[in-house]
Amino acid sequence: MIVCMVGVLVSYILWACSWNFTIFVLARIIGGLCKGNVTICTAIITDVTTTRNRGKGMAFVGIAYSFGFIIGPVIGAIFAKRSSLESGNPYLLPAVFAIALTVADALYLWFCLKETLPEDKRAKSLVSEFKSARQLLNPVSLLKFDAIDIRSCKEDMKAIRGLGLVYFLFLFFFSGLEFTLTFLTHKNFKYSSMQQGMMFFFIGITMALVQGSATVVPCLTTLISHHGNVDQKGKVMGIFRSLGALARAIGPVVSCTVYWSVGPFWCYFVGALLFMIPMQLLAKIST
Repeated sequence: MIVCMVGVLVSYILWACSWNFTIFVLARIIGGLCKGNVTICTAIITDVTTTRNRGKGMAFVGIAYSFGFIIGPVIGAIFAKRSSLESGNPYLLPAVFAIALTVADALYLWFCLKETLPEDKRAKSLVSEFKSARQLLNPVSLLKFDAIDIRSCKEDMKAIRGLGLVYFLFLFFFSGLEFTLTFLTHKNFKYSSMQQGMMFFFIGITMALVQGSATVVPCLTTLISHHGNVDQKGKVMGIFRSLGALARAIGPVVSCTVYWSVGPFWCYFVGALLFMIPMQLLAKIST
């Protein structure tokens, strides 16, 4: 977790100092590579909860994520507006604020968070773990959960792969449609950055209510956390979250292409129908 936070901190520092688009993209790449903190959070919840109360723990992670989604865009819009007036660079103050939050977060983790994984459950060698990590770079291997030792949880693999596919498809469609909202509101309603921030504020409130009732993502996370052996759960959760990150990377590209090619009506209409696919797949999974 500390390594992830340091990487995120470096990405924000690069963002604050970026003087051209290339440096900004580099900052985002580094930040994306170090976004394992959410995955680690879910793994920690798996370590410190029992099967009985794990759903509640996952729901709390979902609520925390949604709470950040509520206030983050609003704070970013406020700082961007103020930064634009004071320095002419609308991204300087948001970046500095993100740096301050990340430093505070890293210090809190260093001094307050104890290791939750028992020593006997930890990897025997980092070298072997890095070798197996190569499988995580292949999207097909991710969907098949090839990095998991199938001999240790053979009976669970069908359910694990099914839940992973459902999770990927849901976030692929959802994140893609969500990403196009900024285009729709700016083009049709002339929303400013502040109004965009307020829009995501209300979206975040809705997400918090939905996440709190353990709908979709927290529910799927809880379901998959029940599968796999104890020493495999961290890897299962990591691959699961990686599928979500892959979906969030590809989904917006596909949806934006459809949006600007055929227009918003067909983009949202077809997107809504496609949500039936993960729903039908989930109904067939025996958990």
